[in-house]
Amino acid sequence: MRISKPLAALSAVLLLGGCAGSATPSAQSDPADLVGVTWLLTEVGGAEPVEGAPVSVRFGEDGTVSGSGGCNRFSGTYDAEPGSLSIAEDIASNMMACQDDVMAVEAALLKALPEATGFEVGDGSLTLTGTEPLATFKAQSQDLADTSWKVTGYLVGDGIVSPEADAELAFAADGSISGTGGCNRLIGKFTAGDDGTIGFDSVGSTQMACEEAAMVQEAAFIAALESTSNYLVEGDTLQLTAADGATTVTLTKA
Repeated sequence: MRISKPLAALSAVLLLGGCAGSATPSAQSDPADLVGVTWLLTEVGGAEPVEGAPVSVRFGEDGTVSGSGGCNRFSGTYDAEPGSLSIAEDIASNMMACQDDVMAVEAALLKALPEATGFEVGDGSLTLTGTEPLATFKAQSQDLADTSWKVTGYLVGDGIVSPEADAELAFAADGSISGTGGCNRLIGKFTAGDDGTIGFDSVGSTQMACEEAAMVQEAAFIAALESTSNYLVEGDTLQLTAADGATTVTLTKA
């Protein structure tokens, strides 16, 4: 029997629709690709992160999502299936205030996260999508083993100051640290977690006497290390932060 052209066209549409419905989800939307990676924000709502205030997101195997908005740390829960993503609206964060442009980026991210309904991972990048692309990120290795850093700032009181005497910090694969606080050689241990947490233990130094300013700097630097709870590598920079999100030490690759 001959099929008329309109009916043939309709049959083709239905056939294609049936094929599309049975297609397997793209590997680029595999939930496993989200987990265990530190994703650094590159853009959200048309805005880029402010220099010196990196923004990050991590998805845990246990269904938790956490990170830094550039000012405050945040945490929440998520559920991911092939091709879909749902982040709970009740995202908790610290309430520290920062400069206006940093806070604007943070607010845009915290708004975008629960609006996401899908995601795409590929070529080291992550895009969260809703009715349109919401935010884009790039993957960044957080491995500290066998890296050396120059200290560019450390916490004193409520602010970050630049060191007057050279200060350095190196991380070894065996979990030890070494360096200088501006006068003496430093030694100690560190433990870094896959979730961006870090702790310093048994930080000590030689007992050489230096000018008072260098000794004061060194004491403050060690205190800043010991108050650190989290870390974030962004390119050639390393940022250490306290539990409340306040920056404790800033460093660049040596």
